Amino acid sequence: GSYIVSGTWSREVLGRVSARVKPPVETFAGRPALFEIELVNTSRIFPASGLIIKAADGTIVLAQGCLGPGESIKRTVSWCFEKRGRRHFGSWRLEVILPLGFFVKSKEILENQAILVYPAPEPGPVSGREGDKADRGVERYVGRGRVGDVFQLRDFRDGDDTRQVHWKQTARQRRMIAVDRRRTIDKPIMIQLDPVLRDPTDGALLRHFERRISAATSAILRGLEQGEPVSLAIGDTVFPI
Repeated sequence: GSYIVSGTWSREVLGRVSARVKPPVETFAGRPALFEIELVNTSRIFPASGLIIKAADGTIVLAQGCLGPGESIKRTVSWCFEKRGRRHFGSWRLEVILPLGFFVKSKEILENQAILVYPAPEPGPVSGREGDKADRGVERYVGRGRVGDVFQLRDFRDGDDTRQVHWKQTARQRRMIAVDRRRTIDKPIMIQLDPVLRDPTDGALLRHFERRISAATSAILRGLEQGEPVSLAIGDTVFPI
């Protein structure tokens, strides 16, 4: 009788529990990507006990002790992709382990999907030049420089120029405050990357190339954050960003 009750109960609970997975908007290599998972128990009678979401390799993604009748909950889980490029995640399965523990029922909640993983942004030297085409007469907001009107005050970040420190606000708020000022930019920043390696099998060259890609990613993100026009040149192809 216990076996029958456990099997029937687990099948009923699994059919009444749904899970929705929302991937992050942006994912960077080597950094935790936050996935939002919403669990909903549509049953009006049965609580869902021992909910576990597992990846295809058996890794536990999420464990939820109990979800009451009609209850829903949102949880955020971290998943890390070590390399850049188009990566796959899934299939994720939802398991229901009832208190009796005789049967474990499961169903797929996330099929194998592809996600674009951007290079890890790491500050470093990037060879670059200004673009040939000028973007004149447009005022843009830039954090660097001491001239112009104040655009915004914000927390001081690693890599900021110490000349950006707003000392009065720093003293008042008892933490480092930086000031961004407005000035006119005539030409876009051009970041160049040579995709051709002399020896693609050379590990040292590959590591150096990856560091350049990470530095270029960091420079592009910094430029976009500060409102600067940025272009990326890969070989003979230019991509305005």
